[in-house]
Amino acid sequence: MAMYRSPSLDAFAWQSPVKDKDLVTPPGSPAKGDRYIVGPSATGAWATHDDQITFYNGTDWIFLTMFEGMACWVEDENKVYAYDGGAWAALGGAGGGGLGYALTVVGGLIAAPVDEGFYYFGSRYSSALDSYSARQRMYCPKAGTIKAACIFWRAGTAGSGEDVSMYVRLNNSSDTLIATIGDTEGVKIFS
Repeated sequence: MAMYRSPSLDAFAWQSPVKDKDLVTPPGSPAKGDRYIVGPSATGAWATHDDQITFYNGTDWIFLTMFEGMACWVEDENKVYAYDGGAWAALGGAGGGGLGYALTVVGGLIAAPVDEGFYYFGSRYSSALDSYSARQRMYCPKAGTIKAACIFWRAGTAGSGEDVSMYVRLNNSSDTLIATIGDTEGVKIFS
């Protein structure tokens, strides 16, 4: 199966899963696309890359530039870890199990949204954004607290170039701001 990589995804706070976060030497026979968090005092091809996310492109190990707020699922531990700018720590307390479950969010392109407009996206089968909230919802099957959100959105110009704000709306009534960003970029990452 062919594997493709989008370099722009490397800059997202939420990263694709990694196999392990404690190895200090590269595995002997990696498969193309295998991802790891490099362990402390690494050696060999991983030397000087402690705590970085790396992936194998079929020939070489590629290392991502780390930044505070990166997070990913560590497969061998079944936990979510976040990078605080200096180290990786399990989310949800010492056990890292406080997140509960992952939600898949569907979004889409709006070429020219109107000024002061509100658009919704959720887990509906269609990726088209909608101005009617009842058509775009995400249902959480259990109670809990949202501890992190990272939303990628690609849009054309937003009205007359005003800032764009992204919110989480609870029970279609109360909004919590995730972030407000300027409209100079077509690709927007709210986290």
